[in-house]
Amino acid sequence: MIAIGIIVFTLLATFVILLPENTREIKITQQIQAPASQTSTETDRSKKLEPESVKPDSRPIMPKIEELKQSEDLDLELVDASLREHMHSMYFKFRNAKGRDAFLELIREDLKKDFPPETARKLMDIFEAYMDCEIKLQERLITYDEPKNEEDMLFIANDVFAFRVEQLGEDLAERLYGHEHKITKYKILNKKIYEDDLLYGAEKEMQLRLLAEEIFGDNADDNVYDKTGESLFREKLSLYQKDFGEMDEQEKKEKIREFRLEYLSPEVVDRIETAESIITADRQRDLDYSHKMEVILNDPEFLEDEKQERIRALQEDLYGDRANEIRRGEEFARQHHEIIQKSFPKTVGGGILN
Repeated sequence: MIAIGIIVFTLLATFVILLPENTREIKITQQIQAPASQTSTETDRSKKLEPESVKPDSRPIMPKIEELKQSEDLDLELVDASLREHMHSMYFKFRNAKGRDAFLELIREDLKKDFPPETARKLMDIFEAYMDCEIKLQERLITYDEPKNEEDMLFIANDVFAFRVEQLGEDLAERLYGHEHKITKYKILNKKIYEDDLLYGAEKEMQLRLLAEEIFGDNADDNVYDKTGESLFREKLSLYQKDFGEMDEQEKKEKIREFRLEYLSPEVVDRIETAESIITADRQRDLDYSHKMEVILNDPEFLEDEKQERIRALQEDLYGDRANEIRRGEEFARQHHEIIQKSFPKTVGGGILN
């Protein structure tokens, strides 16, 4: 069940700007830099190994709002979500103005600084319509019941967009909010696919592809997929959880490497796997140390001095040059624990003993 507060924040709030979902995982590839000695030939070869469909477009794309600043008259073909974001920023820039008239005058003067006179005048008309629409929308929000499922969320999303069409006209509403509305519908509907535990990864990918094409048409790839190879890889891992559950460790390891190579060059994949091997080995060493230290501390045959000597030898054996660092860390933790114990009185049955 998805709480109404999340919807209001991400979908329906005044001047909301829909942003791509952030990748939750810390990307290892961001921490692994290509060797400084890498030659241009190696770099070119690496680029060729990356599928064309996930390569970022290297050509700079000018936002339409920047083109509007050069336009002597308002061309509706240049009106899109970037204008809405610009109006959003102006709203917050002058939101502390005293009264509607003062607020609109500040907006008008700001537009005159950035746009040619005729374009600024027409943009002011759009801004007033946009602002009035969003204010009225807030009154409408309180009439919605809390959504209980994806169908309820989809109803709200469609109703909000229909309201904006009614207030702004179909053409302007589509230009300002149409893309956002499609993204919102896609995110609502794809949730059920991601969470379906009965589907294998390939089946989920097929259903997601069909959904994207249904909503975005021929531009599905440009609108749905983050062009970062690592994020595409993480998404694919989440889709194939059922498959992984039926594999042994070696099969799973091979499949993960296969997926990585779909989006990343072999050189990057090798560096990622090396880093992961180091992390795994360090984690296992720490687990071994904790287990063996616990065995020593609980052995009644050793005196306290003998236990400490054995633990010291264990540290030297497992951590080598880092043994002193481990000891300093443990001593700091011990002292910190003592301070906490002294700072807070003990409790019995919920009562504090003074």
